[in-house]
Amino acid sequence: MNFGHMSKYRSELMGVFCLWIMCFHSELIVTWPKALNPLRLIVIRGNSGVDAFLILSGVSLYFAYTKMTATESRLGRRLGTFYWRRFVRLFLPYLLICGPYFAWVAWVKTSEGASRFLLDFSQLSLPLHGDHTAWYVPALGLFYLLYPLIFHLQQHPIKLRKRPISRGSVTVLLYFAAVVICWAVMETAPAFYKHIEIVLTRLPIFILGCGLGKWVKEKKPLPSSAVVGAGVFMLIYLFIFGAAVSKTTIWMRLSYASFAMSALLVFTWVFWKLDSCTWLHKFFAFFGDRSLELYLTHLMIKKTWRFYFEDKMWDPWGVLPYLCILLIAVAVSAALHPLVQWIAKKLLSVGAAKPTVRG
Repeated sequence: MNFGHMSKYRSELMGVFCLWIMCFHSELIVTWPKALNPLRLIVIRGNSGVDAFLILSGVSLYFAYTKMTATESRLGRRLGTFYWRRFVRLFLPYLLICGPYFAWVAWVKTSEGASRFLLDFSQLSLPLHGDHTAWYVPALGLFYLLYPLIFHLQQHPIKLRKRPISRGSVTVLLYFAAVVICWAVMETAPAFYKHIEIVLTRLPIFILGCGLGKWVKEKKPLPSSAVVGAGVFMLIYLFIFGAAVSKTTIWMRLSYASFAMSALLVFTWVFWKLDSCTWLHKFFAFFGDRSLELYLTHLMIKKTWRFYFEDKMWDPWGVLPYLCILLIAVAVSAALHPLVQWIAKKLLSVGAAKPTVRG
């Protein structure tokens, strides 16, 4: 097994973590009896699925940007193409899914009209009021914006007294620089930090994914001992640190990254071992290929459902209502995915020109 399998099974991994996140969002776990505590401790770790998403995003961006670097010599055009592609693939699902939801909130739920819609749709409600409804979208947008800088710092080692610092060392330095930024914002502007910590504390995790991209592309060997160590760490984290799940300090957020990285290694190994199990790969790849649409859809449907039916149907053991939410979300995201892909293809072909290859 090697790190390259993480790219090979990317869709399956995204599917696993997407389903895990949706189970975490069910909010039913708080009422489970003590007999189900082991299962509960697994479900409440679903918030680490977002960290796994960001690690895989960093890996994928390395593949995309190195390919563009090899075919486009002009930095300006390379950046323009990179940002346009990321914007289209991120904004289209957001427009089609969150746009109607925010319109419903503005004109039906709150009756605040256009001002509320613009506040929510622009995501200014996140830094101003701490509204985390669709926080993942501005977080990805910010990380996409920073990625070329992160790439060039990692790809072209910094020299210290004429000695180049290795790529791994640069990644570690960037990681701790991001941690320092989080700490500085928390200390100097605690109220603002409380609003944006869910985004800001994910930057170090994203940087780790960016650094991992080179290992994945070069298919660096992954020792079995590393997978075993990752599995042991997951068990320890699940059953010893489970009580700290509600904390959102910098250190707890960073600990999620360790758990997410361990889970990525373990699930990659599982899919590698079950490579011949076609139905299993297709099942998780189905959800993984639609992960962004499914992630956003189930959140919007859940919030709308609870507004209309909470008093009548959202009982402490409301498993059936939440299953309905999931089924509706899967159906809607499955229908939207081809439309998103078709529109994205059209938009990405606009103004496309033949790349200039290095001579």
